[in-house]
Amino acid sequence: MIVIIDDSPTALVVLKSFAGERGLREVMTFTDPVKALDYLMQNAVDAIVVDCTMPTLDGIQLTQRLRESEQHKQTPVIMVTGSEDAETRARAR
Repeated sequence: MIVIIDDSPTALVVLKSFAGERGLREVMTFTDPVKALDYLMQNAVDAIVVDCTMPTLDGIQLTQRLRESEQHKQTPVIMVTGSEDAETRARAR
């Protein structure tokens, strides 16, 4: 199972389509990062794709919270951003 989190419904469609083209059929999407975090704290997943910049809880904060959980210390996280800001990119790494 892969979880994709992005506040843009359009981005979710694109990312889910990209995953499907690569044979990934079990994909869950969230536009609300808080709901995604609640789900992830209760469920193990194979990987997470998260937008860096979102309201309420950004991708960096969400990832930090996940890393505090034993269940997600090693879960692969791919962070995406449309930002060209060097500071944002550095924080995301």
